[in-house]
Amino acid sequence: MNKVENEIISAYSEEQGIQDGILLEIHDEKINLMTSNLKEKLFQQILDSILLKANREIKKRIDWFYSFEFHNKKIFLVLNNSGKFTLMLGEDY
Repeated sequence: MNKVENEIISAYSEEQGIQDGILLEIHDEKINLMTSNLKEKLFQQILDSILLKANREIKKRIDWFYSFEFHNKKIFLVLNNSGKFTLMLGEDY
């Protein structure tokens, strides 16, 4: 049998990944990088959950301001000039 050696056809450094936005630096004791794909998918799941809860609040009553809790964070909905709502953390108000 002939031994086939693995040949590197290209290399991509962590620094290149960070510069390209594929890798994101995070600050944890043991983990320092994550992919932007993971962040995007997690963000979308969290946003979907927040929007679901926000729309439930809006359906309860007609108002210009709503607040609710999401994972121990105060979330505000404030009517804006377009006639829709701005979603924000309570501390942003």
